[in-house]
Amino acid sequence: MPLNKAEREWLKKTRGQKNADGYFLCTEEGCRHPRTTFKKNPFADEFRIPDVD
Repeated sequence: MPLNKAEREWLKKTRGQKNADGYFLCTEEGCRHPRTTFKKNPFADEFRIPDVD
């Protein structure tokens, strides 16, 4: 599922991403890891995007 606006802003702010439009949210139960279409975990450390609506 594509990130919503609040999730994109959170990812840019906390990870220093200039553009977070290419990221998706893993929707498996309890996961919420950001991912790209090609990499399941594009970051070296694992983290979850909190509910930021």
